[in-house]
Amino acid sequence: MDPFCGTGTTLVECKKLGFPSCGVEPNPMASFASRTKVNWDVNPDELIAHAVHVGKLALDKLSEEGIEDEESLPLFGTKQRIVPKLKTLAPDALKLLLADSISPLPLHKTMVLLETLEANKDPRLIAHEHLALAKALVNEISNLHFGPEIGVGSKKPG
Repeated sequence: MDPFCGTGTTLVECKKLGFPSCGVEPNPMASFASRTKVNWDVNPDELIAHAVHVGKLALDKLSEEGIEDEESLPLFGTKQRIVPKLKTLAPDALKLLLADSISPLPLHKTMVLLETLEANKDPRLIAHEHLALAKALVNEISNLHFGPEIGVGSKKPG
């Protein structure tokens, strides 16, 4: 029993070793992550194929808007471009973010990807895809940095 299981690392290790386990987590995002990480009923090849398909559809939508991505990091490249009106969050949702924690173009691309993911949802895979997107948002897409303290780093172009 892990009464504050966080994102479920202990639960995953128990599952790998064949031990029954139970975790409780009050944080909704951490709870979602732990539930998803212990769901091993997903076929990895199907997950990758679906993610590639959705990624291509999102890239096509961005291309239609005049946004071309770099090869190095599809969907979240840093090359300067002239782009159409960018999607953003509703003002009440935007207030929940740290100031400058995500630049406008990466936010737009993320929202296009999320819309594409929802429009092509596979119920067997959606939790894993959402968790992968959440991880990418924190580690690659946003301007957040982690060290001794969590803070906002330099802005990504866009």
